[in-house]
Amino acid sequence: MPTGSSWEPVPAYSHLCQFFREANNSRDCTWNVITTVWEARGMKAYGGNGTNQLIIRVDHRGIKEDSKTFERAVNTVSNRVYKREFTGQPYDFFASSIIISCWNKKMIGEQFIGQIQLGIMDVFLSKAHMLPMQWFPIVDPKSDLPSEPLGYLKLNCIINNLDESGAVQEKAPDAVADWELNRHEILQIPRMNMRKVACHQYNLKFMTFQGFDLGTGAEKTADPIFRVTTPCGVIATDANPNTLKPQWNTMLQIPYYEPTFCDLIHCEVWDGNAKRLSGLIFSWKDIFINQQAYMKPRWIDMYERKSGGLHAILQSEIPLAGQTVGNALEQNMGFNQSKGFFEERSVYCGRVLLAIEVEEREFRKEPSPANIALKPKDCADMWSDAKQKMFFRFHCFYGQEFSVDQWPLKYRVQVEFQVGRKRVLTKPAEIGEKGLYEFFQAVELELELPMDDQRDNPDGWGAPSLGSGCWNPECFVSRMPDIWVKVFKVSMVGVVMSDAEMIGFWKGDVRTVLGGGDVEMWSENCYIGTDDDNQTNKMFKGIEPIIIPMGDEAPAPSKRAPWGREGDEASIAILNPYQGYQYVMLQSDISCSLGPSDPAGFIGFSAKLWMPTRYKCANGPPKGPPVLSPWTAWNVHRLPPPWDDLLKWTRFFNVKAHIYQARSLGARNDTGVASAYVELKFLSGPATSTHTAFLTNNPTFDTTLVLNDQELFLLPDNFSEGAEEYILDAEDQSDVKRNWKMLSLSPRFEVRVWEKQGDSTVLLGRNYINPAEVLPRKTNPKLIELFKGNPEIEEGFLLCSFQVIETNEKIAKEPPAPLVPDKSKVDMDDPDSWCSKAPIRRVDMFESKIQIQVLGLRDLSSPHPFGWPIANPQIEVCCDDPKTAQTTKSSQKPSGTNANFMECVEIDVRMPVDKRFAPFLDFYVYDHSTLGLSFEIPSIDGQTRPPIVAYGSMATEDFYPADKDEDSDGEMADGEVDENDEAAKKKAKEKEMKKKFAAMIKELKKEGQWSAKEINQLNMLFLKKDEAVVRAFQQYIDAPDSMKFIERVESFFTPNDKAKGGGDKEGDGDGGGDKKKKTEDKKKLKDDKKLAAITESGEEGDAGPGSKRPVSTDSKRPVSKDSAAAETDNGDAPAPAGAGAEDEEKPAGGLDEADAPEDDDDEEGDEQGDDEGDNVSDIVEGHAVEGDDDMLPDMQEKVDTPDGKPNAEWLLLRAHPLYDCPLERSTVKEYGKKGAWEPRFEDAFDELVLYRGPIHNFKQIQHESVGILKCKVKLFRKEDEAVAESRGDDPRFLDMAELKAGKEVPYEVPDVNENFQSRDIEIRIYLLKAFQMTPSQVVDGLAKSDNFIKISLGSEEWDWRTYYDPIVALNPHFYRCAKISAKLPGPSQLHIALMDDQINVVTEALKTVGVNDVVKDYDEIGETIVDLEDRWFCEEWSVKTVNKPRETRDLFNSGKPGISVGKMMVIVDAVLRVDADDKPEKDVNIAGRQMPLEMRLIIWNLRNCAPKDGYTSDVKVFAELLGWGRMKETDCDMGVKVSRYAMFNYRIKFKGLKFPSPDPTIPAKDYILNLQVWGARLLGNDTLIAEGLLPLQPIFQDCMQRNLGKPSPDDMEIVSLEPAKPADVQADEEGTKYPFRWYSLCHPGGPGCKTNKDFKQPGYDFVKNRQAEIQITVQVMPRAKARAMPASLGFKPGPAKLFDPNRPPQPKNPIFDPEGCKAYIVYVCKEAINRKKPCCCCLSCCIILIVLLVVYVYLLQAGIAPKIPIIPGA
Repeated sequence: MPTGSSWEPVPAYSHLCQFFREANNSRDCTWNVITTVWEARGMKAYGGNGTNQLIIRVDHRGIKEDSKTFERAVNTVSNRVYKREFTGQPYDFFASSIIISCWNKKMIGEQFIGQIQLGIMDVFLSKAHMLPMQWFPIVDPKSDLPSEPLGYLKLNCIINNLDESGAVQEKAPDAVADWELNRHEILQIPRMNMRKVACHQYNLKFMTFQGFDLGTGAEKTADPIFRVTTPCGVIATDANPNTLKPQWNTMLQIPYYEPTFCDLIHCEVWDGNAKRLSGLIFSWKDIFINQQAYMKPRWIDMYERKSGGLHAILQSEIPLAGQTVGNALEQNMGFNQSKGFFEERSVYCGRVLLAIEVEEREFRKEPSPANIALKPKDCADMWSDAKQKMFFRFHCFYGQEFSVDQWPLKYRVQVEFQVGRKRVLTKPAEIGEKGLYEFFQAVELELELPMDDQRDNPDGWGAPSLGSGCWNPECFVSRMPDIWVKVFKVSMVGVVMSDAEMIGFWKGDVRTVLGGGDVEMWSENCYIGTDDDNQTNKMFKGIEPIIIPMGDEAPAPSKRAPWGREGDEASIAILNPYQGYQYVMLQSDISCSLGPSDPAGFIGFSAKLWMPTRYKCANGPPKGPPVLSPWTAWNVHRLPPPWDDLLKWTRFFNVKAHIYQARSLGARNDTGVASAYVELKFLSGPATSTHTAFLTNNPTFDTTLVLNDQELFLLPDNFSEGAEEYILDAEDQSDVKRNWKMLSLSPRFEVRVWEKQGDSTVLLGRNYINPAEVLPRKTNPKLIELFKGNPEIEEGFLLCSFQVIETNEKIAKEPPAPLVPDKSKVDMDDPDSWCSKAPIRRVDMFESKIQIQVLGLRDLSSPHPFGWPIANPQIEVCCDDPKTAQTTKSSQKPSGTNANFMECVEIDVRMPVDKRFAPFLDFYVYDHSTLGLSFEIPSIDGQTRPPIVAYGSMATEDFYPADKDEDSDGEMADGEVDENDEAAKKKAKEKEMKKKFAAMIKELKKEGQWSAKEINQLNMLFLKKDEAVVRAFQQYIDAPDSMKFIERVESFFTPNDKAKGGGDKEGDGDGGGDKKKKTEDKKKLKDDKKLAAITESGEEGDAGPGSKRPVSTDSKRPVSKDSAAAETDNGDAPAPAGAGAEDEEKPAGGLDEADAPEDDDDEEGDEQGDDEGDNVSDIVEGHAVEGDDDMLPDMQEKVDTPDGKPNAEWLLLRAHPLYDCPLERSTVKEYGKKGAWEPRFEDAFDELVLYRGPIHNFKQIQHESVGILKCKVKLFRKEDEAVAESRGDDPRFLDMAELKAGKEVPYEVPDVNENFQSRDIEIRIYLLKAFQMTPSQVVDGLAKSDNFIKISLGSEEWDWRTYYDPIVALNPHFYRCAKISAKLPGPSQLHIALMDDQINVVTEALKTVGVNDVVKDYDEIGETIVDLEDRWFCEEWSVKTVNKPRETRDLFNSGKPGISVGKMMVIVDAVLRVDADDKPEKDVNIAGRQMPLEMRLIIWNLRNCAPKDGYTSDVKVFAELLGWGRMKETDCDMGVKVSRYAMFNYRIKFKGLKFPSPDPTIPAKDYILNLQVWGARLLGNDTLIAEGLLPLQPIFQDCMQRNLGKPSPDDMEIVSLEPAKPADVQADEEGTKYPFRWYSLCHPGGPGCKTNKDFKQPGYDFVKNRQAEIQITVQVMPRAKARAMPASLGFKPGPAKLFDPNRPPQPKNPIFDPEGCKAYIVYVCKEAINRKKPCCCCLSCCIILIVLLVVYVYLLQAGIAPKIPIIPGA
């Protein structure tokens, strides 16, 4: 089992925490967690009526969000999206879980049903940070049956991360069980126990033995318990009262099932059950993989973060609220309770003795939670031996760069050493004359830890504590707590007032500290016992030589013995404080008292450890005398410093710093452009600096800084030899490493970059140089990161190298050379490159021209007040030197924000040959205006000084040819093939053949032998490996003769010759078959294409997507254009879809225009992509048909919907390839060469991102952009004069980018206006849908928005509300086309924003009087930006691609940059304005592609209905098409017995249905019919008897397919639910017959529902436990058919009236219906006689009659009532 205080589960958790900590400069990160709960099924019923008042709650770290209350719900479509925006530290986020729970709302309080727990780390590590939509069982982990499913939720969870595209739910949900299949059967919810469906089940056993020193920092626990929390349950030990060292000796057993969605297991120590003290996190995967290691009992140290002050208040519980104070503030007020910055776990909380076992269980042996006391014999001897006492001696030497001098108090520095709970402090120290904080103190620390002679001594033997056996302390030392070194600053009264503030810390394990950073050397500073008999078999030394008798003093230091006794080498060796020395850089976190620019500093220290023998520890107090420290007497003397006369371990060195360039500096002035210089400094000595490079954030210095005669400290092996051990003029690696080891004692040099602001300077960044890592002669230049205080916060880079030269070395005595950096490379394996023989080489330069075609600015934001735009901008470009600056003319056309310049500027500059030292191009944007107004105010001297409103830079090294090392990095160089790889050899041969073929075709094309069409066809035949063409080319290679080759392949283009495929294979390639027949087939193919176009669009030309598929004239079956074009001789290479009439000129099976190699560039491109192989994505323009010709067309169509089934969107847009990302991000790796657009768009322009002012976060610099500069940059190198002379011409300037491809393109002055011609364009944005949206508002528990689209391009705008009403939905569907005008080059950043319409009374009132835009009536949900120029000037997109792809773009909100708030699917197209009428936009309204349908449900009868009133039930039926509106119900059949039918003959209609469903949530609606049988009650709540879900999607699909293309209702068909047998039909009064089916219904709420005693409890047997059977008819028909065939509702009079149900007499009103009342009374009486039990009504009537008779007799006796006259003869 892993040990140590810093242990975390590996690799995922610790890796993610470290990654996000570094990526965000230790600051808080932000994530969006989107959980969509689509549907709930089979919830266990806890309500009295057999249902639930269901609430679905999502909880993350105490922040809870509830759905609305679903009334009487067991099955429901919740369609609820929950958003959790978390801002905090990654260690909190990735250790947390999303808990989705279900609750039954009661009159008072809520009742828990069950939950599912999803680990955040598990979701994040899933593909695209997403768990796809799927079914999850919910359980109660705290119950006795934690694996018992209590219901099911269909949900998905997505985490949107900073600067990463959110996931796209592109896959259909997994089929989790048979009950999910659509088979016209009631969906049975099996409610199977999780252990029955789990692929593996385990008992996870935590052997919890002991605790030691438990608590939190200074706070200690009294009643500790150990608790384990997993997704499958929670279990804890019993409390051990009043102890810090509990003896739990308990096995905590908890079940664990796979698969699991929460990998992390939390183990915590609590004080009783009231307060959490500390915690550990384990990984299930790590435990399972390393079972053997975890089975061994091991002490694990526990650490926590500080929680005092405000944080402690925020974490306190609110009584009766179930939330902490911080959670309540965050949920209700948006308060962020995070500390804002990283904090290390530095508070020691004790250690726990733990072992973990994994027991795999068989199916018949169910896992179970248990708290089992371990047998005493199994744990009595466990760590029951004597505790091990130990004494550390820490030596603190000196520190540097502590930020402690603060006014008005003067601070000093103290160093604390901590091991476990024990800590020791040095005396405070001030800064000395050398610029160091000089401690030179020795302090000791006493510690006692539990130890086991057997388990902690695996490399020894016996019982050392009993005086027998051998002890090897290595294992014990490796398991000790880590050592912390903490540095505090204290004021002069700090010792008394305890006002110490930590400024830095360092942490390491004991062996690393003892070994001086080398874990293998730890034993050199570890001592055992007092003499040779120290129970270690002489593996370790004792400390007898340094023992001072009681009352004596240690001898004072002297030159012969600076420590120890003179003449006693053993004591000198033991007490040598510099043995194991290390000089470390301190870390800092939020608990440190540092400013933003304050470094934590460095500290030098070492440590020694002495442990008494095991026998002496066992016989210590109370048995024997105490064990005393051997260090105490020696600690009274100050440690001698290296420069002390006792040592003199110093030499003088010259330090050279070669400063080449600084990159990405973060200027602090208002313009954001720095005037910087570099400074080299050592401690408190004088600094030296470079010149100031003005107005550039990427300055080139090329300067060598020198610090002469600097005193450095050296660490010798032999103290007596001292500094003389340093080897001068080292020529061997071993000598160099020895010198480096000696220099490890020296402090660090500091390199600083300063910005000059007038008379003051501002620090931009710093770094520290270790002299022990620098060669004397030369060191390779490298980029070092600059920082101010925290090294994790990047502030730029510095390219530099260093030399440390001892003043007596030969190189120091060489004549001084010009201070020009040496740029020759160093290879440590080649001494000649770094020793005295190493050459000093100057910078190799070459003459060059940099050509910048400046197009213009795009969306440059305003720096002026009130948002006044930039009026008259101008661009300045310079390279490295301000003297090279070139400017454009100022421009304000079409506007200052999107100014076009259309100029070409040139810069003549000398460039370095080595591109590592290539300078940057700096661009500056000036505004010739006054606060955005068109005039300029002149300065005092009469000159205008326009301000810099934006800047940017571009690296010129990107224009250099690639190095050989870069080309071959990870791959073989061109032409290299692995001789053992036959496939690679074959592939290389084919590639070479293609290159030769392309070269031959290029020559034939120049000669004009063939037309472009014939060449394209020949290319296709060769690529398809046509036998005749390949053989002819092979003959051409053997004997190059172009005329012979033409003769061999001429038959393919000459009408009189035969076509390919039937000739003699051994002959000269003559084809077989008639050319005339081929021509006829070709003509027929054209006719089919025309027919297809006419069928789809109604006219010849481009067939629009989404129209009906064409029908071939010969086979009368549907055939797509692509399948028709694909019928070539070998069935390969289908033609592009949607090419329309243009395809008539293409050969069958040929490439489309985007792929056909028509010119040299295309041929060259094909050569580069030949080795792509099978990795090419299938997203290729127009390839919508696959498979063999004999396959059915439906099987050939590629359906890219989530469930693989056609839907309305696919039918409409299948010709447009679907991309899950923006086109500009579609890479070759993801989509293949043909499908990737990123490389094509990149070639169009060089886009320069512009910034303004200081950069706040370099790691997220992209979010600080203020605009874009569009340009095209080329770098030209002057040709070698010898080459030019051999050619007989002047040297040319050659394009270096073309040199990469082996081409020589000479310099030419371009015409920018000709290269980028201005065109008026109509932009068409096909707005399809937005999905996976983050809720912007929640109303009554439902997330929704009033959505509309706002599009802007420069000054042009388009508003959805001008044409349509806002769409009220969370994930709206638009399917409309927006058009906006553009002029390119010009404003090109197309902003597509999704808005939430807000009703504002003030805004509406202002609009009525014509005042607009005063008050915003909308909120921005998210926006995406499309660059139009990249697309328009990409010929493949603008000209060759007919059907533009569908692209899925992330939406971002400006308030939370970088975090996706949803997705939007769009198609962007552009046409010339003059062609707009000839090329109308496509109709993408999906509503026209859906079929309006109506469903009619007839409920005939119920039988075997479970009674709810003892003997009978008053039954009624409810029906709901889930997700399609409210529930509908029948009338009530009273007094239904089990033995009779409940009769209804009731018709229910569902109108407003459409197929396919336009639902925006994935998966689409399932057309599930929910049938519920209820028992009605006069008093009290109705009771659910039974319920069932019937999937009807196949019926709806069948109805749509049968009625496509039928305009007349008379031709339309009605699709009904198929009966079990043909005779199962019922008829209405008109004789119309209706097929019916019987279905059995169960109670889905689970066992425990109230039923009659004659019926079994509802459970899992769907036959024995059925509660009712229902007879129904389902009809689905087009809405037009339904209007033509009306039918009455229920059994009311009207057309197609159903017969009245033959029910027994029902209760009637005696006044309005006396006959009906009479019939009901007679029926009730008969039933009472039959049952021999009077009914309640009869008894009531009899009692009433008797009471009336008695009252009448009394009244008659009183004379009040008249006598009843007796009629004679009656």
